[in-house]
Amino acid sequence: MSLLILFSICFQFLSGQVVFQDRGAQCPNETRENFYKKALEVTENYLGRNIVIKRFDILEAGDHVYLLPDGTFDVYEWVDSNWINRYEGIFGGYNYDSKKFVWKDRIFSFGGYGFWHLQGQLIEFKFDEGGWEILPFTSELPYGIGIPLGDSLRVLCNEPYIIDLANEKILIGESDKAHEVWDWSLNLKTQAMNRHAYQFTDHTIIRQPELPWVSWIVRHRDGQHFKRSSPIHAFHINEITQGEINNSFYYIYRDSLIVKLMDSVLLRADVNVELEKFAPIHSDSQNSKLPLLALSLLVLLPAGWFFYKNNKKPEPQENGSPDPYLQKLLELENNTLDIPSMDCLLEIDHIKSDSTLRYRRSKAIQKINEAYAAQKGHPLVHRIRNPEDRRSYVYEIRR
Repeated sequence: MSLLILFSICFQFLSGQVVFQDRGAQCPNETRENFYKKALEVTENYLGRNIVIKRFDILEAGDHVYLLPDGTFDVYEWVDSNWINRYEGIFGGYNYDSKKFVWKDRIFSFGGYGFWHLQGQLIEFKFDEGGWEILPFTSELPYGIGIPLGDSLRVLCNEPYIIDLANEKILIGESDKAHEVWDWSLNLKTQAMNRHAYQFTDHTIIRQPELPWVSWIVRHRDGQHFKRSSPIHAFHINEITQGEINNSFYYIYRDSLIVKLMDSVLLRADVNVELEKFAPIHSDSQNSKLPLLALSLLVLLPAGWFFYKNNKKPEPQENGSPDPYLQKLLELENNTLDIPSMDCLLEIDHIKSDSTLRYRRSKAIQKINEAYAAQKGHPLVHRIRNPEDRRSYVYEIRR
């Protein structure tokens, strides 16, 4: 059997799967069976309230094990062979299709959708408060597929970026090497993608939601993307009931996977073996063109240099800049701007989508800071807490 068969079976009508990514020493079979069976009882509790959860993640944090239902703020801890909810709030519906993960024994949820928009915020569960708290430096990020590796979270989207967890900063753009390796150039619909991403030790498997099979594999060590190249294998899913499909258990250990339906093992597979059925997205046909491209470049370089020397424009004055928004900021009388004023100055206040607006603002400010730093050696715009209201932020202009 193969990994391709697995996803043909389990993803076409799948909802409510329990996914356990076993990180440390391998969990005994009896223990993980108990995790799974008790998770089904939690599932029944939600169904009794007419709440459908499409995925449950089991995570390990230190010596503790937790169960996180997608789209809720609930965090269940494994205590005395039962799942006990540690979330003390009443809210939910904010982080559907988020990436749940553990870093330094802390529990995080990245991105998702809810309240009518997609977002790329990183929130952390605070055990002493029984609730979630947003990490402010991620409040304006766009949604994407999150892959936690080491001290960072790689986010795959049309404009990939890296969340540096240790230093609490965002790396975005080629200058921060966010694109050099992890370039996610595929034109994908990002909604419901984290729910269809399964992370192993050395690879992450991603399935396009409307398709019943794995579409991509990402290799962690170099960010290489692989696309399915073998034909789809047929399988008679009519022999499996809808209820069994909905209650399947995915056990991930290193780069291997076991899928169970109650007490029956449906499939055993290893990503390294299945990788042979996937082809690199940057194919050899592209590499074969490199010598021709190099020769063309050698021919064009002299002509390009001649054109450049004869059409070179004079350098801008010290206070001049090709970026009109930088000039507007330099001409301001005040040294601080609130967010609406900044959006107005950047001429993006017409954008209705909050996530798009935050992203456009972030990119524009980054461009301004890079241009100003090239002249003065330091960035111009700094995001700080509002001195008059510590719950909000303003932008400080430091000339």
